[in-house]
Amino acid sequence: MKIIQIITQKVWLLFIAINLMVFIYLMAGLNLGLNLNWNQSQFKNNPDQVENLFNYLKNKNQLKVNYYTTREILHLQDIKKLLFKFKMIIFALLALLITQLIFLVKFWRRQIINLIKQILFICLGFELLLFIILRFYFEKIFYQFHLFTFSNDYWQLDPNFESLINVFPPAYFQNLIISTMIITTAIFIMLLALIYFLKDQTER
Repeated sequence: MKIIQIITQKVWLLFIAINLMVFIYLMAGLNLGLNLNWNQSQFKNNPDQVENLFNYLKNKNQLKVNYYTTREILHLQDIKKLLFKFKMIIFALLALLITQLIFLVKFWRRQIINLIKQILFICLGFELLLFIILRFYFEKIFYQFHLFTFSNDYWQLDPNFESLINVFPPAYFQNLIISTMIITTAIFIMLLALIYFLKDQTER
């Protein structure tokens, strides 16, 4: 019976860690990816185009269609829909995380600090694993992500005729993911430091 309880607890912690990672990654990635200052720092050319595009994605203005071909416009519409779905997923994950933490406190109140510490270590382990995977398979994952996410081929742009692929090459998204990983790793480390501080205070 005790073994079952331990296994249940570990599975629960793993489930929370996965949800926490996805939640923080989406939050950090969306905030950074839609941050105009960060994006303009990535591009020395086309600042007006970049500003208009990101304001369009944030529903602040209409897209200046003279910059793009019909395929590019349709792809940007798909991206806008995808960003909305990501935001809905963030809200759903937040609700799920709150529910999971309530159950964690209810059933393992006395161990709560140690359990949260374990969750954060699991998250850091996933960070390392993700870094290794992306280090060697970024292009393949990037390609498969587009195949899975988009139901059309509008994302397959020709750099000779379409500017979007030149303004936002794969290297841009690689930089975005690396920056997001740095932010999320810093968040997990700060949370771990806070947990150790709280543990030290409770043991005094």
